[in-house]
Amino acid sequence: MKLEDIQRVAVIGAGTMGHGIAQVFAYNGYQVRLHDIKQEFVDRGTRRIQLNLKLFIEKGLTTPERMESTLSRIRPTTDLAEALRDADFVMEVVPEEMSLKKDMFKQMDTLAPPQAILASNTSTFMISELASVTQRPDKVIGAHWMQPPHVLPLVEIIRGAKTSEETLSITKEILTRMGKVPIICKEVPGFIVNRVQGAMLKEACNLVEQGICSKEDVDKAWTYHLGLRYALFGPFEALDSLGIDTWYKCFVYMYETLKDPRFEPPKLMKEKVDANEVGLKTGKGFFDYTGQDIDAIIDQRNEQIIQLLLFLKRAQL
Repeated sequence: MKLEDIQRVAVIGAGTMGHGIAQVFAYNGYQVRLHDIKQEFVDRGTRRIQLNLKLFIEKGLTTPERMESTLSRIRPTTDLAEALRDADFVMEVVPEEMSLKKDMFKQMDTLAPPQAILASNTSTFMISELASVTQRPDKVIGAHWMQPPHVLPLVEIIRGAKTSEETLSITKEILTRMGKVPIICKEVPGFIVNRVQGAMLKEACNLVEQGICSKEDVDKAWTYHLGLRYALFGPFEALDSLGIDTWYKCFVYMYETLKDPRFEPPKLMKEKVDANEVGLKTGKGFFDYTGQDIDAIIDQRNEQIIQLLLFLKRAQL
């Protein structure tokens, strides 16, 4: 199968994520069948797509003509067999319950054409477990979209133990063609986003549970600092900017003081510290800045933060 062979897409589940995913496929020229178990769910999803597109028009992101062509490519249905009958690519977007997803994958495997790729929007579950109930484990893959899927660009691609290179390549190409930013993760519970996000959310709850601070102050810490920084830079870029050696010392102190294995200094950091590659100040850290103007990099990053603050109307400059 090649990228051009993908023409018809079935999205199974019209709820919080499903309708937005269907919108993205239809917006980019695919014929989409949007399925849910009740007509009211399908109708609600279709109405939400209309509202999404109207907002895009208001913000100058699309045109009424593009909206109409997008809607014309979406066929809502409560008939699963009809939704899957001639699908080339299937997106499963049912609630995050393993038994429910397994049952759906059994039905998808039976009803969809044998060449169809079966993708799951699961945010946590192992893809191999879902693939195990099908006769085509090589064509089963994870495609975890972010909420809201018609706005946020990132999609995690998770390869199961038997997912073929062809399935991986086609899924990545489809997402890239639609303007998404695919990242590939090994098959682990939680993948990338929820492993990182989960650690943050758990620690936020720990601080409040232990009476260290209020939930309001945790939110302010994120809203007025962490969220701003990490809206612009990834954690490894941030470490290079802040100084890997400084963060390594922080981990050493927290680990020795709190005796908490969560704060054990990462080996990845120690390797950089030992090599004196600690970020911008040495010209090399997790990234190599050789030949680049370090002052210009710092100025550019500061300017981006200022622009973001001004946009959010949070600047006190």
